[in-house]
Amino acid sequence: AAARALADRIWTIWTQPEDETIAARMKEIIETGGFGGPVAVVPLIDALVADFPHYSEGWNLRATARFLRGDNDGALADIEEALKREPRHFGALAGRALILRGQGKGEEALAAIKAGLAIHPFLPERHLFPELAPQ
Repeated sequence: AAARALADRIWTIWTQPEDETIAARMKEIIETGGFGGPVAVVPLIDALVADFPHYSEGWNLRATARFLRGDNDGALADIEEALKREPRHFGALAGRALILRGQGKGEEALAAIKAGLAIHPFLPERHLFPELAPQ
């Protein structure tokens, strides 16, 4: 429970930054996307990334949209950009692990999930990797 609360706080920091302009843009993206999520607002996300390339969560959000649209290569490229800006982005690391696993790149996927778990030991995605279960 404590880990979940801490992770939620980190997500809040990432999605509601102190920069008022970026925060307003993120709020618009989240509210406009609604049930369609990031796929429904790709042009807004693209504009956010173009206008604020230093903002790691913009890259991660676009990676999510690309993944949901089946563009795994684009998603992986955006994940790399997110991680350049925030190497501790456990969401981006988990996303990388899921994509690589789906591509049949088991060792790379395992390395990615382990990197995420080093930061957030309770990542829900860990359950998708039976090789991490205690022996």
